Amino acid sequence: MARLVLDDIPDELYRRLAERARDAGRSIEAETVQLLKTELASKGMRTHSGLTSVEILERLRGRPPFNPAEHGLPDSTTLLREDRDR
Repeated sequence: MARLVLDDIPDELYRRLAERARDAGRSIEAETVQLLKTELASKGMRTHSGLTSVEILERLRGRPPFNPAEHGLPDSTTLLREDRDR
């Protein structure tokens, strides 16, 4: 199992983490692992744009469908046929 060491944690953050761990009946280490698991599972990891993969997918799903014909582009079926006929 990997080991993670954190230095220079602000006192207030550490106090809140210790409080949360105590309330959950866990050690500070176990609470930290739980927080990381929850954060990474619920939101996904952030990309270089600062968005999570879940947020990116939500934005993409909210976009209107793209119709190539509206932009003077050929349909993908046409492109596939051309490629197969080569």
